[in-house]
Amino acid sequence: MATEDNTTDKLTLLPLDLTKQTERQKKLGETYSDLYSALAEAQANEDWSRVSAINQAIKAEDQGLGGSEAWNLAAADREFPAGTPGEELSDYPNIEGATRIISGLPYETAGLAKSLIERGPYTFFEETFGKGKDGELTLSFEELENVPGLYQYLQQMDVAAHNKERDEYNTFAKDLEDKYDVDNIQDAILLDLLDENELIKYQDLLTAAQEGPDPTNPISYKLNMDDRTITLDSDLFPKVAFEPDMKFTKKGDLSAPYFGLLGYNDKGEFVKKHSSAFRPFDSSDEGIGALYDYIPDDIKDAYEAVGSPLQGWQEFSSPEKSPDPDLYKNRGAQLAMLPLMYKGAKPIVKGVFKRGKKLYEGLGRYLNKSKPVPITKQEPNFLDSPWSQ
Repeated sequence: MATEDNTTDKLTLLPLDLTKQTERQKKLGETYSDLYSALAEAQANEDWSRVSAINQAIKAEDQGLGGSEAWNLAAADREFPAGTPGEELSDYPNIEGATRIISGLPYETAGLAKSLIERGPYTFFEETFGKGKDGELTLSFEELENVPGLYQYLQQMDVAAHNKERDEYNTFAKDLEDKYDVDNIQDAILLDLLDENELIKYQDLLTAAQEGPDPTNPISYKLNMDDRTITLDSDLFPKVAFEPDMKFTKKGDLSAPYFGLLGYNDKGEFVKKHSSAFRPFDSSDEGIGALYDYIPDDIKDAYEAVGSPLQGWQEFSSPEKSPDPDLYKNRGAQLAMLPLMYKGAKPIVKGVFKRGKKLYEGLGRYLNKSKPVPITKQEPNFLDSPWSQ
């Protein structure tokens, strides 16, 4: 009788998105893990000179200074600091970041218009930027596999959660250094300056910061290998500064920033209902995507003829499918966004609203005469829904 081999489970073999940037993050995460482990050991042995040296090494990694592992990994990928001679655009990361932002404006404007048409202005902004509702959603491995890229997105979400814990540790340690006027947090600990609550909080944050992302033990969602399920819990979703939050909408759908809107259709299938406004060329199951079979063949052929270049353009210019995209951490991208935010955003949004409303109303009249876009009106109770039991 054959025994089940859980080591070949399809889900466990799904890696993090194997892009150059993500592989670098994985290796750098291992470096941070080693540094924080050495820091804990030095603290336990009260070797304060070693503690000070390790803290300096951690700061060097944070800043990507020459000689650090962060700098070495960037050099290995030919992504040197701005100004280093190179042969390709990727050799100049800040210029590449600015180029991605500027080159993405045309299709992102079209993507925003598409989202407003499909979902309506109020619904789109509420589901993207509004307050979510508490709840849980349990998905089988099969349901995850039916939405390409979702599992990789969840792992990126877990990376964001760990980054948030590391940031909380660094911020708290810096606040304590400023409060007690010391060069290093360990000096404050050695001099017994911290009160009991501060010391407990510091130790808790340090312990959390030492743990790196582990697909077998995520902190931003629940993995159950016995039941072959993943449970998404709103209490575990990471909060990323200056970014829309992952959330459950009022309709019970899952809003995943930079990925799309997901939920169950009328057939009870878990699908990507709408693609992200930043990725208008991705496939979806509702809105315009639901009308694909009804589009005339000559229009389909014309679109498919340019589909590959459009996808390539989108892949280059779009932010990563992550709640915390690396693109927006790039200094060149940030500088490119400043004038756009000041002068460009208002007329773009105003124009899209003005034209989008008419297009939305006209499309609505057309759909009422042909095949209606399925809209989920039922508001499920997360505790009683079949997929959360």
